Order: sequence, then C-alpha cells, then structure tokens
Amino acid sequence: GHLHEAQERLERLLTLPGADDVSPQVLANALIAAGSVAYWRGDAPGMRRWYGAAVTAAERCGDQRTLADALYNLGFAPDDEA
Repeated sequence: GHLHEAQERLERLLTLPGADDVSPQVLANALIAAGSVAYWRGDAPGMRRWYGAAVTAAERCGDQRTLADALYNLGFAPDDEA
C-alpha cells in the first residue's frame, strides 16, 4: 500500500496549479521520485512519463548531475515495443 500512496501523493503534487513554476531542479527531483515509484510498481508507462519529464526539467536546470540521474533512470523504462 505504501507505493500506491506514494504514487497518489506525487501525482497530486505534480499536477497542482503552479507545480511547473518551481525551480527546474526541484521539479526534476520530484519527477525522478515519481518515476522511481512507477519503477517499483512495475508501471512502464508511468516510468516513461515521469522519467521523460524529469529529463526535460533537468535539461532546463542545467545541472549535469541531475541530468545524468534523469537519463540513467529513463534508461530503465521499457519501450512501448518491448
């Protein structure tokens, strides 16, 4: 039940009005967290969604470590074709 609760809370947080107005670094980290919960739940579409958005946010923040983290995590998301 904890992962289900984590997913609900992160989705609610990330879809709040103004959620995109936080710093790109904070947003990237929150998106990575959401992608990680999707990973632990075996939710491939969720992984692609959240990790992909994390890469975009990490590119905007310009922090190479955050970008590397987001890209690394995205590599674990299976393709639609797999």
